[in-house]
Amino acid sequence: MVQYQLVNRGIYDEGVLKAMSETPRHLFVPELYRHAAYD
Repeated sequence: MVQYQLVNRGIYDEGVLKAMSETPRHLFVPELYRHAAYD
């Protein structure tokens, strides 16, 4: 999903795509919204 969203916005750099897919997003989202961190 992350890769699809980024590529659709013109981001093709493999390093960026890899970092975005491996980063635990829930750690950067307020606890109240963590249930939706990967939506």
